[in-house]
Amino acid sequence: MKVTVLSQEEFVEDFQPNKRFEVEAADIDYDNDEITDIVGKIAKDHPSILVIGPDISEEAAIAVSSKLRESNPEIETVAYGDYDSEFLPLAMKAGFRDVVSEEEGLSELDRSLTLLADAHRLLENNLRAGGAPAEESNSNVICFFGPKGGTGKTTLAVNVAYQLAQIAPNEVVLVDLDLVGGEVGHLLQIESSATVGTVATQQGMQDPTALKLSLSTHPAGFSVLPAPNSFDEINRVDDEATEAMLETLAESFKYVVLDTGPGSSDATIAAVQACTELVSVITPEIGGLRILQRHIEGFDQVGLVDHRRHFILNKDDPKSGMGVENVEVALARPVSLTIPVDRAIPIAGNQGVPYLETKAKGGASDVIRGLAMALSGREHLAEAPQPAKSGWFSKG
Repeated sequence: MKVTVLSQEEFVEDFQPNKRFEVEAADIDYDNDEITDIVGKIAKDHPSILVIGPDISEEAAIAVSSKLRESNPEIETVAYGDYDSEFLPLAMKAGFRDVVSEEEGLSELDRSLTLLADAHRLLENNLRAGGAPAEESNSNVICFFGPKGGTGKTTLAVNVAYQLAQIAPNEVVLVDLDLVGGEVGHLLQIESSATVGTVATQQGMQDPTALKLSLSTHPAGFSVLPAPNSFDEINRVDDEATEAMLETLAESFKYVVLDTGPGSSDATIAAVQACTELVSVITPEIGGLRILQRHIEGFDQVGLVDHRRHFILNKDDPKSGMGVENVEVALARPVSLTIPVDRAIPIAGNQGVPYLETKAKGGASDVIRGLAMALSGREHLAEAPQPAKSGWFSKG
């Protein structure tokens, strides 16, 4: 992916993003070129992303981005520099996709570009698929998504699957689509030669009966398909086969629970495309909230909106200094549910059993059970036990 940098600063040479980017300085006459000339030269290079550096005045940065938004909206713009508080709202109106401060550094700029690249890939995949909405299904496909590792989404996915199996035995399947760091198998003490890496391949079995036979069964009454066991299996996972596998599972089970890896991998994108419920799990950390916001904006941009969205604040701790109100401001979206810190959760994980199996009531157990019931549609939200600080799901 081509990135053009509009700047005369040394950071152009210092900036070495990951190998997916081809970075070039804009061929601009900074002393004589007018804004129209600058925009024309940039457009002629056909970059996917334009980074405007710290030596470009705020006025010029706004003018360039505004002009590009009109003439070449396919080019994303990112500002890098030290700006005052009044610049951000003007930048958003001018079409900037992100503003990264020099204090945050080049690593944050690299991360911003990576997220924009993921959005481009989402758009390309969506266009190749024709942008067609998913067909109606009687299955609830519940995707647990997190902006980074450590949010607790895998623990929630495991325990929601466990609780759903209590109301619908043998009608629940849990799939680990965190291909590199999947922990579902470890948390449930399941070892299997059949994994996503052996099923979601070009040679894999998509016949419903064959697919069901490849699943592991948990004693609590739900099926499990673990993450790949090796890098060789990871490399064999095929995008189209993954989509076909999820479609077949949705036809075979009432509840399909998907755990995903952090960020926007191909497997995660397939999960978001297939889901009816997108459960974004966050912790009270400003960095993670910011990353999540960018991903949600990316999903919106490419039309991945055919699902209900829920934002879960996990590990809610008064000592963190960031309450639910602060999280909602940072995320610019209402929090659907808060789950308190509970020391029994990691203990259950270390023992290889679902937390809800060890915790009859109290702690976070009532909240997680209520979450599962709400996602199942078996219980009206108004009847679900209410957490102390917020409702289950906000309206709309």
